[in-house]
Amino acid sequence: PPHRDFFFLGLGVEAEGEATKAAKARKRAGLSGGLPGHKWVETSSKAGVVFAYDRQLELGYRELHLTGKELRKLLGRIVHAPPAERPEVQAELDDLINWSNIANDESDFGASLRLGADLFNHDVCFA
Repeated sequence: PPHRDFFFLGLGVEAEGEATKAAKARKRAGLSGGLPGHKWVETSSKAGVVFAYDRQLELGYRELHLTGKELRKLLGRIVHAPPAERPEVQAELDDLINWSNIANDESDFGASLRLGADLFNHDVCFA
């Protein structure tokens, strides 16, 4: 059947993708299928990452200054930069990775998970 559910770690994932009611509800709620103590954020590949998050303490995730379209533009500039200019262009990514490491030190691990997924899914040179 075209609407077959697949289950991964107890979370229902629809085969149809964002068009399904469950996927829309997860996106609207910003949660991992309603799993308490967890949060879901969308990555550039639209797959998203799930991580532990404490709403009261706002602990587990922070937004980095480059995500989505802006991050994809930066990564594209790095990939297509001539070798002589690459270190200059990559300095902005190094700054982003530094902020991601600071987030890790402060127990906001979701920022690094999202950045890592975006890097991995952008181009083979970042894998």
